[in-house]
Amino acid sequence: MNDRLRAALGRRIDSHNKLVKLSTLWSVILIVVMWLAIYFLVQWVLLFLASAARGTEGDLPTHFRRFFLMGTGLWFGIYWFSRWREGANLADDKGIRGTLTDFLLLPPRATVAAARNLDNLVRLSSDETDAAAAFLEKLVRAGKLPVSSLPVELPGDDEPRDRVLAALQIMDLIYIRRPKDGNDLVVPSNPQRLLAFL
Repeated sequence: MNDRLRAALGRRIDSHNKLVKLSTLWSVILIVVMWLAIYFLVQWVLLFLASAARGTEGDLPTHFRRFFLMGTGLWFGIYWFSRWREGANLADDKGIRGTLTDFLLLPPRATVAAARNLDNLVRLSSDETDAAAAFLEKLVRAGKLPVSSLPVELPGDDEPRDRVLAALQIMDLIYIRRPKDGNDLVVPSNPQRLLAFL
């Protein structure tokens, strides 16, 4: 085991996780500001319409907050339905209708994305970090490795192996290349950057 590589990988994981937590915090702040802006905008529009219709006696509906929460829930329901309908077949060219739908569903989509940002945290045990460091060392020496050789190059159970590979991919230390001959290869995302990291 290369101790220098293990320490460098540990520092990379720590810095990556700090960045993810910071970006999540900023996302949550922006999402809260966005929903407050939507709330006050809806409130202002309703007050404006009520004032235009009834003059100085115009006021908000009696259960405005309840209706706003119900409307927000419906908005999220439409978002989840549209995601379910699209499934995994997302077209690159959605057309005007798809673009308009994306725009209208931006608030719930942004909220869900901010909540799921913490999925990018790298959580590896000490043994998994050791395995990741050893695998990176082998990969740098070989230049590329067939995916079919992963059980040999990264021994152990499937679940820890998948966690290690996902962590290395999230941190852009490796990626999976799919050549035309059909053999998937795991290669350094940027050899020079990876060598500098090592």
